[in-house]
Amino acid sequence: MVFTLFLLLFLLLKTNCSTFQDCESECIFEPVKLISTNIGSFPKCAKVCSFLKIDHSSNLTHEQLTEAFKNLETLVGGLEIVNATFTDVKFLNSLTRIEANTSPVRISNNEKMIELGMVNLTTVITYNFAVSGNKEMTVLNLPKLQIVDCQLSPCKPVISMWNNNQNFCMTTEEMKVFLLNNRIEQFYVNSKVCEPAGDNMKTCKMPEVGCEELVGNLEIRQDFDTKTVNSLKIIYGSLLVQNSTLDDLSCLGNLTHVAQFDGLKPVVEIQEGLKSIKMANLERIVTSVWNGAHIQNENKRKLGNDTEIFENFALFEKTPQNAPRSFDGLSC
Repeated sequence: MVFTLFLLLFLLLKTNCSTFQDCESECIFEPVKLISTNIGSFPKCAKVCSFLKIDHSSNLTHEQLTEAFKNLETLVGGLEIVNATFTDVKFLNSLTRIEANTSPVRISNNEKMIELGMVNLTTVITYNFAVSGNKEMTVLNLPKLQIVDCQLSPCKPVISMWNNNQNFCMTTEEMKVFLLNNRIEQFYVNSKVCEPAGDNMKTCKMPEVGCEELVGNLEIRQDFDTKTVNSLKIIYGSLLVQNSTLDDLSCLGNLTHVAQFDGLKPVVEIQEGLKSIKMANLERIVTSVWNGAHIQNENKRKLGNDTEIFENFALFEKTPQNAPRSFDGLSC
C-alpha cells in the first residue's frame, strides 16, 4: 500500500516536472489557484507553465485578469475556471494554445457566464475538454478553434458540453472541430446548432442544390427532389426516410457525417422496402451519450433481409458501451 502511494506520487511529480521543463524558470507559476495575493507574480511570458485554477474565492476582477494575461499565448499545464462569477473569459483573449495533456480543460458551473469569447484560441491539447453547467451560456464563441486532441498514447479526448443554457448552440465550424476528428469517440453533448451565416452558400437550413452542410433534419418523403442532396456531406440533425418511392439512397453518395445532439428524434430512421441503404462515403453517425443511434423503420421493426448495408460505414459513435445502438434489429 505504501509502495503504491509512493509510486503514484512519483508519477505525479515526474509529470509535473516534465511539464514545467517546457518553460524557462521565470515563466513557471507554481500556485495552483490564482488569487488576489499572488496575481502580481504571474509571469509576463508568452509561454507559461501552470496548472491554473480560477474560482469564486479568487477575488479577482476581469480587469486584473486581463492585465495579468495580456502577454499569454501558450499555457502548458492545465486550466480550470469553475464556480466563478465572470460573464466570459475574454481576459484570455491573447491565448492561442493550451497544452494540458495530463489535466482537463474545464470551464464549468459559472452561473453568470454567457460565452467563452476566447477569440484567438486555435488549439486545445487535453484528454477532457469540458464546458458544462454554465446556466446562462448560449454560445462558445471560439471562432479560430481548429484542434482539440491529446498527444499521449493511448489517449482519446472526451468532449463534455452539457447542462448549459437550454438555448446553447455551437456553430458548424466549432462542431466540425470535434466531428471530423476520428480520435474523439465520447461526446457528452446536448447542443443546438447555431443559425448558419447568411453568406455561407454551402450551408443551408433546407435541402437545395449545391448545399454541403444541412442544419436541421433531412426528411426524404414522397416526391422528394434528390438533386437537392447530391452534394450533401454533413447533416446536423436526423436522417429520416419515410413514405418515399426511392429504391435506394444513392442520392446521398457524398454524405460523410450525420451528427445529432438534441436527442429529440432518432438519429437515423429508414422505411421498409428499400433495396439498398448503402451510402458509400458515410464515415460516422455521431450522437450524444444520452441518445441512441438506431437505424430502423418508422414502426421500429428491423429492416428487411434483402437490404444492402453500408460498405464503408466506420462506426456508431456513442458511449457508454451499454447504451442503445442498433442496426437491422441487432445491437452493435
